[in-house]
Amino acid sequence: MKNEKGIINSHAVYVVLGVDAEGYKDVLGLYVSPTESKSTWMQIFDSIKVRGVEDILFLSMDGVLGLEEGVKSIFPDTLVQRCVVHLIRNS
Repeated sequence: MKNEKGIINSHAVYVVLGVDAEGYKDVLGLYVSPTESKSTWMQIFDSIKVRGVEDILFLSMDGVLGLEEGVKSIFPDTLVQRCVVHLIRNS
């Protein structure tokens, strides 16, 4: 993204994709933040809960510290797995 001085800055783009029991996919949100952090994810989880998401069955995540505990504080029954791409990259 370009700031008001014309300088390009990197930003994290958060993509929340939901898949229901019948396999229907829906983009629940696209969020942009200057950095990737647990606090931003927590705001996103709070937001989707307020918008009506009752449960997250499965979450594939990268290595953001504290994210697993964070999601489980809002959606306690979530099964969390490290993203395969991140696992391979780090091996």
